[in-house]
Amino acid sequence: MRILHIHTSDYMQGGGGAIAMYRLHLGLKRAGFDSKILCATKTLETSDSIAIPRLSKLESLLGKVTSRLGLSDIHCIGSFKIKDNKAYSDADVLNLHSFRARFSYLALPSLTKNKPTVFTLHDMWPFTGHCAVSYDCDRWKIGCARCPY
Repeated sequence: MRILHIHTSDYMQGGGGAIAMYRLHLGLKRAGFDSKILCATKTLETSDSIAIPRLSKLESLLGKVTSRLGLSDIHCIGSFKIKDNKAYSDADVLNLHSFRARFSYLALPSLTKNKPTVFTLHDMWPFTGHCAVSYDCDRWKIGCARCPY
C-alpha cells in the first residue's frame, strides 16, 4: 500500500504535528508500506519527502487580501495542482495532517474524491478554519479576521 502524507513541513521546521506525522511515516516504512510526504517546507534530504512549488506572486498577493477577510489559505490555488504530482497519483491512501500554509482547503473535495483519505487532527485548525488553538476565543465560529492571540 502506498500512503501519501500531506503536511506543512516534513519534520525539522514543524511543531508537534510534524514530529507525529514523521514518526508515523517512519513506522509505516518499517512495517513495509511505501510512505511519502508532500509538504510546503522540505527540510529532509530524502526522496520520501517532496516539496510543493512555492506560492506564485499572484497567490501571495491574494493571500494578503484573503487573510484580512479571515479566509485563511484559500489563495493557495496551486493546491489544485497536487493531483498532477506523481506522489499523489501513485498513492493508494492520503493522510492529511496540517493542511494549511500553502494548502487551500477548497482543494479538499477534488483531492479526496477518488482517494481514501484519513485526516489526522493535530490541532483545532481543521474545524476552526483559522485557529490552531483558540484558547477561550470563540470568534472562529462566526469568522475571525483579527485574532486576539
